[in-house]
Amino acid sequence: LAIERRSVFRGWLKNVFLFQALLSAVLSYVMATSPATLFGRFDWYNNVANMDTSITVLGFWWWWLFIVPSLRSRRPTGLEKRALDVAFLGTPIVSLLSPVVTKDTGVIWWVNFALVAGAYGYF
Repeated sequence: LAIERRSVFRGWLKNVFLFQALLSAVLSYVMATSPATLFGRFDWYNNVANMDTSITVLGFWWWWLFIVPSLRSRRPTGLEKRALDVAFLGTPIVSLLSPVVTKDTGVIWWVNFALVAGAYGYF
């Protein structure tokens, strides 16, 4: 069973997860910095109070919700696994505490990016 499971989970699926993480990073950056670029033409975006705030906050939370889990889905081993464990535990802390320091969601997105990149660099 272990050999069968390992043979099914090969490179192409790992590449899908990597592509998903990269696409999510780009999408989340746009959501955190300029959500009107994606959603400005929809009536609900312009008519619902604070919809832009909700989307920008989701943009920097995207690191914990989608990007890091996509990278972890590749089943990394060794140092990469440790780096992603630190990133998975650190990104919600950054996302919760950073709004105390700054309300700029783009800065918070970059702090999350720096945490993930720093975890990779450290391990």
